[in-house]
Amino acid sequence: MFSLLVEDLDTVIPEKSVTISCGSFDMEGLFVAWLNSLLAESDIQRLIFSDFKVKTQDLTLTGTAMGEPFDFSRHQRGVEVKGATFTELAVRQDGDWWIAQCVVDV
Repeated sequence: MFSLLVEDLDTVIPEKSVTISCGSFDMEGLFVAWLNSLLAESDIQRLIFSDFKVKTQDLTLTGTAMGEPFDFSRHQRGVEVKGATFTELAVRQDGDWWIAQCVVDV
């Protein structure tokens, strides 16, 4: 999602970390809540996140998002993401991997 906000996410240095927690009624809702919490925190703190660590327990997610302030001299602006939606929402486990998807509103 943050790769839409800047042209090259590799230019974002994960120098500042923010802890974010959220909960929901199911795993799909938890995924959307996490994405929207990330967007809100990014907007409030004016940060672009590039690295994430998450832990889930039951239907609660606690995570750390790492990034830096948007720097016009190094970051080329992409498109603004307004929010994560429930459109084409899916969260499933495939072996050792978790796959999560949804459409974001731009």
